[in-house]
Amino acid sequence: MHRRYLNFEAEAVALGLRAGILSTVFSIIFAIYAHNNLNFILAILGVFIGTLVQIEGLKLSTLVQVKHGLAISIGAGITVALGSATAHHPLLLSLGLLIFMLPVGLATGSKAITSATVLFTSNMFIVGSGLPAAIPHAIMYGVYFCIGGLILVLSGYLQNLVFGNRYNIEPYTSPGTNQIFTINTKNLKFALKLAIAVCSANAIAGYLKLPQQYCAPMTALLVLRADHHVAVKRLHHRFFGTLIGSILAIGLILLIQDKLILAVLMLPIMFLIVVSMAKHYGAYVFFLTIMVTILFNLIEFNGVMVVVERILFTLLGISLVVAVIYLPKLMSGIMNKF
Repeated sequence: MHRRYLNFEAEAVALGLRAGILSTVFSIIFAIYAHNNLNFILAILGVFIGTLVQIEGLKLSTLVQVKHGLAISIGAGITVALGSATAHHPLLLSLGLLIFMLPVGLATGSKAITSATVLFTSNMFIVGSGLPAAIPHAIMYGVYFCIGGLILVLSGYLQNLVFGNRYNIEPYTSPGTNQIFTINTKNLKFALKLAIAVCSANAIAGYLKLPQQYCAPMTALLVLRADHHVAVKRLHHRFFGTLIGSILAIGLILLIQDKLILAVLMLPIMFLIVVSMAKHYGAYVFFLTIMVTILFNLIEFNGVMVVVERILFTLLGISLVVAVIYLPKLMSGIMNKF
């Protein structure tokens, strides 16, 4: 049964181990030496987001992996800093959300690793808005994020240099076009759907003054994401993955109060995230929920509330995605009757 949910191919295992080790090192440093320094949490996020992009390039050449690794590390480092700096300014934040949804929509149809790079670069603007800070601190968040991503890229390059990369010999041609952005009616409509769902989620969460406001628009974006054909299936996976993962996460944080142990747990959790995302989105969300809970408890012990808030924001994001998907169809059907 594990083959349905986990991918144990050599490339996925190697990436999972590298990401797990790097995340654990940064987590241990944070737990022991830097309790109030969120920069190391951003470095962990840099490793994590870089890993999500690299998953799409498991069967690509070293050059392609390095190029996209550099792009996501630097690009998302910039966007996380912008999100953090504009978090206190609702109008600027809303404008930023509108702007960053356009490239995500227009990247639909490009190669998987390209669309993932664009998606997560835009997504980190949303994540950065959850870490409001003055400009100097926001810049440092971006720098540490970039450092985490670049170290992951370097580790991958060294791995391929020492052990080789079989896809350097026989290049793998992934589905999709070499073009990054495609401007057509379909993609523009999808970009509009993304903008409506993400901005509505952000506005509702802001109006209700909910904590961790960024989770709602982030959920809306990642459920719809670049492949709108499978959005409905992802709704089920996102909801049940979050719900089941939350149950286990609550038990985990009630049982384990030692931050050093939580930091060490990042190794197996990050590994499982990698080998599951390459195979099954629901399993990936399950392990992701546990990782997010661990990260928040490394910062501050408030695990049960983190889990509850994550479930609520997931429901809010999913509800808005459902509205964006089905409301136009419903309105079209009503208009056709007249």
